[in-house]
Amino acid sequence: MTLFAAGMVPTADESNLHVPAVVRRTTNLDRASTVTVADDDTLTLTFPAAGLWEVTCHLRYQGNGGGLRVAWSISSGVTVNMRSARGIAPAETDTAQSEIRNSVHGAGTEVTYGSTTSDAWATEVLSVTAAAAGDRVTLQWAQSTSNANATTLRTGSRIIGRLIEPA
Repeated sequence: MTLFAAGMVPTADESNLHVPAVVRRTTNLDRASTVTVADDDTLTLTFPAAGLWEVTCHLRYQGNGGGLRVAWSISSGVTVNMRSARGIAPAETDTAQSEIRNSVHGAGTEVTYGSTTSDAWATEVLSVTAAAAGDRVTLQWAQSTSNANATTLRTGSRIIGRLIEPA
């Protein structure tokens, strides 16, 4: 990545390398009575350039007895170098509890977060290498425990991709 000094004029392509790619939920999405993860209809990040990317996913959810189960679907050109998961521990039911999960997993591993009737947050960070522009990662999710009360992925959940090193 080029660092610019006083007097240098970056090209549009060089400037765009520093702009994060963002996708965001603008509506709530409910899922009930299922522990089978499925692609989210909004939270797919398509990489605008090849290279090493840091992908941060902020998940705002309400478990309502079902909790949250998360995995990732990746296109064939993507290599996941690392994935960390942080949020309410699976056994917790109250956001005021101090017990959290903080763990490292592969992209396809299903990670579970606790159930709560109030808003809760989980954050996942992935280090990925995209072989080409157009490669993508998609959040997959379901309830951690099947429950007739829906788990809701809330408005404002988002994925932010930052290019760390272009190919």
